[in-house]
Amino acid sequence: SPSPVPTTPAPSPNPSPSVRFPPAPPISQYAYGALKFVRKQVGKRYVVGGNGPDVFDCSGLMQQAWKAVGVYLPRVSGDQYFATVRISYSDLQPGDMVFFGPNGSRHVGMYIGANKMIDAANPRAGIKISDLTLDWYRVNLAGYGRVEANDF
Repeated sequence: SPSPVPTTPAPSPNPSPSVRFPPAPPISQYAYGALKFVRKQVGKRYVVGGNGPDVFDCSGLMQQAWKAVGVYLPRVSGDQYFATVRISYSDLQPGDMVFFGPNGSRHVGMYIGANKMIDAANPRAGIKISDLTLDWYRVNLAGYGRVEANDF
């Protein structure tokens, strides 16, 4: 009988399962409002450098979502990565941010639950709901970030 073909297990949704994360801060009271803003943008066009209200790029969408609830986030995804608190996959909640590429420098979206996020994907796809289990997202995952904005 033929020998079984070895299979490579799918990567964990946590980019570094061996990394210990401190307890996650509570989800911001503003996260729901930011999420509501992002949901309303689905279907709009992606344009590099787009900062709304009719066109966005990935980091512009995140910046404007949080600005809509009075929270400042830097403009580019790499800076947004460092402006958020690293959390584990098991702590991920709707309204948290999902980063891709080295230190989040390539892409960012907002988690909406059930392994999905809303992101300004590219000029072809625009702003859409994306599945985090797709290969590009799994391979390029940098981590998850939570905005701490409860005390201002």
